[in-house]
Amino acid sequence: MSIDTGDTNTEFNDNMASQNADTGIGNVALYNLGRIRRSLDVLASKPKWDPSDTAGFDCMHYFGDGALEKACQTLGMQPGQTVIDIGSGFSATGRYFHKTCGVDVTGVELQAEIHELAEIITKRNGLAGGVRSVNADFTKLTVDAPVDYIVSFLCILHIPDREALFQKMAGSLKPGGKVYIEDFFARTTLDPNASDQLRDIVSCPYLPSREQYISHLTSVGFHGVRFEETSEDWAEFVHERAVRNRHEGTSEAPLTLFYDTVDALFASGQLGGSFQKAAAPTNPQNLTEKIFQRHSIGLAPGKTVKAGDFISIKPHRCMTHDNSYPVATKAMNLGLTKIHDGSQIVMALDHDVQNKSESNRRKYALIEEFSRKHGTFFYPAGFGIGHQVMIDEGHAWPGTLCVASDSHSPIYGGIGCLGTPVVRTDAAAIWATGSTWLQHPPVAKVTFTGLLPFGVTGKDVILSLCSLFGSDDVLNHCVEFAGSEQTMASIPIDDRLCISNMCTEWGALSGLFPVDETLISWYRAKATAAAVCDSPAKERFNHERVKDLAENRLVADPGASYAKEFYINLSTLSPWVSGPNSPKIANPLKNLEAQNIKIDKAYLVSCTNSRASDIAAAARVFREAAKDGQPAKIASGVRFYLAAASLSEQRIAEEAGDWKVLLDAGATQLPASCGPCIGLGTGLLEEGETGISASNRNYPGRMGSKDSKAYLASPEVVAASALKGRIAGPGWYQKPDGVEKVIIGEGSGDFAADQARSIESAFDKMINEVDSMIAIAENGQDETTTTAAKDEALTDILPGFPEKIEGEIVFLDNDNINTDGIYPGKYTYQDNLPKEKMAAVCMENYDTEFTKLTKPGDVLVTGFNFGCGSSREQAATAILARDIPLVIAGSLGNIFSRNGINNALVCLEMPRLVEHLRKSFKDDAERPLTRRTGWKLLWDVRRSKAVITEKDGTVWEEKVSELPPSVQEIISFKGLENWVKSKIQA
Repeated sequence: MSIDTGDTNTEFNDNMASQNADTGIGNVALYNLGRIRRSLDVLASKPKWDPSDTAGFDCMHYFGDGALEKACQTLGMQPGQTVIDIGSGFSATGRYFHKTCGVDVTGVELQAEIHELAEIITKRNGLAGGVRSVNADFTKLTVDAPVDYIVSFLCILHIPDREALFQKMAGSLKPGGKVYIEDFFARTTLDPNASDQLRDIVSCPYLPSREQYISHLTSVGFHGVRFEETSEDWAEFVHERAVRNRHEGTSEAPLTLFYDTVDALFASGQLGGSFQKAAAPTNPQNLTEKIFQRHSIGLAPGKTVKAGDFISIKPHRCMTHDNSYPVATKAMNLGLTKIHDGSQIVMALDHDVQNKSESNRRKYALIEEFSRKHGTFFYPAGFGIGHQVMIDEGHAWPGTLCVASDSHSPIYGGIGCLGTPVVRTDAAAIWATGSTWLQHPPVAKVTFTGLLPFGVTGKDVILSLCSLFGSDDVLNHCVEFAGSEQTMASIPIDDRLCISNMCTEWGALSGLFPVDETLISWYRAKATAAAVCDSPAKERFNHERVKDLAENRLVADPGASYAKEFYINLSTLSPWVSGPNSPKIANPLKNLEAQNIKIDKAYLVSCTNSRASDIAAAARVFREAAKDGQPAKIASGVRFYLAAASLSEQRIAEEAGDWKVLLDAGATQLPASCGPCIGLGTGLLEEGETGISASNRNYPGRMGSKDSKAYLASPEVVAASALKGRIAGPGWYQKPDGVEKVIIGEGSGDFAADQARSIESAFDKMINEVDSMIAIAENGQDETTTTAAKDEALTDILPGFPEKIEGEIVFLDNDNINTDGIYPGKYTYQDNLPKEKMAAVCMENYDTEFTKLTKPGDVLVTGFNFGCGSSREQAATAILARDIPLVIAGSLGNIFSRNGINNALVCLEMPRLVEHLRKSFKDDAERPLTRRTGWKLLWDVRRSKAVITEKDGTVWEEKVSELPPSVQEIISFKGLENWVKSKIQA
């Protein structure tokens, strides 16, 4: 649309006159038409507009030049800096900032007519080089380059999803960049009439309080928030405008109504005016890092937790199940007489519930007695699977860290709670001290696009992820799931729990979903139910706590770093089935249906997929198959086993009638516990049998005989298979036209953004490759010096802990050296093997020459995924027995790394060193399994740097993970058990 200022004034007058009977501005266009008409009047009266004279010109803020000057001073704008103005209107703000401060301004205006008029005015005044207007929705705008400031004057009120907006703003700012916002806020609780007026007349669908406004900003990472109320000045200015507009004629009715309404709301004391200033994160964190930060103890002042850091953590809850007994035994052997914090510990008996032997009954009784004595939370056999109990009873809570000595702890991520497993020694340490340690894993991000189709479930999502992406893609990573609000709303909470639960089978250590409106609504329903039923969990499920959750939710900072990023288009998914006998082997259901695979047993069990919604889906299959009023029955020769994830979920299914439908169909009821999923109790697969299960693992022998076949699928596919006697679906899914394969890839699925990031990453990689060499050359440093630069952070060193560890590099040039290669399994249960013997058999299954080639004090450098395999601690202690103080790998098996620290063996990851060694020795035809390199490595613990001296004298440095005092302390005590003893005895 082109605007001719000579003729268009009449056109706008005509438009306004034709609608002057409409006194509301539910359609904001009426309000804007009035603004445009007035602006054209001003333009017609002046041949050239002075861009600094904004007070008389219509702006979307209330104070004209004074407001803009205050923004300039508050932000400290300097020539050459860049600004985005959201809701820029006629760009009066941008012209003022550019003329007075010399900044370059991009105005973002949603209304096309106003945008075009803004361009005309700016061009007319010769300022187009420094002020431009973009006709766009800022929330959907791709910002080419981060800016120094983002400003907005009385525009934010029109955008209801403040956190999504603020997150977009933070992501569009340079690190430490600032926002400046003038906006309304609720001074008191709004009455219904005021809310209606704000929505219908002012186009303000949501008005936060001061506290909510600050929370929205801080929840996305803004800090240093300054909130200044300006209600008194605004009320006076608005009143003057309201009076003026009443005398401007009927064509100004929308403007008159707008100001009359705002004037009255100010006068009532419900509406307030304010400005806010806040700074974007300087060290952006992803959501996983934020939660670990929240639960870290003993951090240095100002320390920002990042992936790779060693940290001491104090989890919100620590859950143990049947293994509570061996954990208690270990803790008591360490001298434990009292649990540090009983409210931190949850014990839930769930694994061997069907075992009614005297020994198991006695073990369960001892666990309960121990729990009662020490004041922990306790849930008896039959109450439910521990993971589901943690969720049902409100122990796992969004934004917290919960651990369990069980591999499926990632399930808590489905409700926005960071869940990750710990080994028994860690659990004992938490019992004794309230804390343990870990090295923050790398974090991978999985972006969901599209919408989850009808007939497709969370189980199909995770089975496809396990199959389509390799296990190495997220091995030993924490995973964060993300997506648009609409995409995430298509994934119900129970499906999220299923996806997070099976992140374990994908190879991940956690699977974290965001806290969004879907989750908040789920918790509101939980709080209502707890209040109505007078549940014992009502202290944890209540509306006040849910309100606090909604107002203070954690989100990843814009610009947060991820080790890897992937995407999957949910709209292209169909039902999937994994197997036989591996979660990693999966295919679309239609492929297996065509094979007519007969089944003997079906299982709707486990913490993965046996909640009330899952049971309802299975019951629906049988309801739809009923004929002539007769219930449908399980196919002849098939046994169908049914166990709820918890007693609470079973009762919901019973009240809905779903439980009875499945029992009437012939299902065999089992207690709410683990059972067949882990190969315990009734209904295990016999030799030659085939089963299909809604559980999480189908490894050979997992659910019975090693000579059986096991498949995994969603509850409705399991139910349909039980009904038909073969692997089959209920027929609910209908393939959309044009969908031929699942769309997946690396990145976020936003191809323009991914391309920009990939270019940036390439530059970062190049810079990282040469930064240390450039530093040495530019500074003229002596190549062997380890004097700290003035600006680098230093690690505190505990008294007696070595500041430097130095040795010759012995290189084991192989990946995936497993624990059996390091310490043969035949020695694992010889508990009294002397140190000398352990040293002699170290690496026996990898290289028999190893013991001849290595010397005390050597630094062992290996390939990638070193220490994968079993959890045997001797893989670490055998290396220590050879007096090797430091192991460096391209990457480390997670459990080996933990066992290393727990036994005082320090391990570092230095992939660059490994690749450099491989490049240096690639022409050696011999390729020995164990190589003495002649290279020296000095690890400067205080500076968190390794100095490498090659055989020819070349020296270079590489940054390594910090070893904080909390981990130094464990190593100083020769391991975690001795450290725990010291804390108990203190």
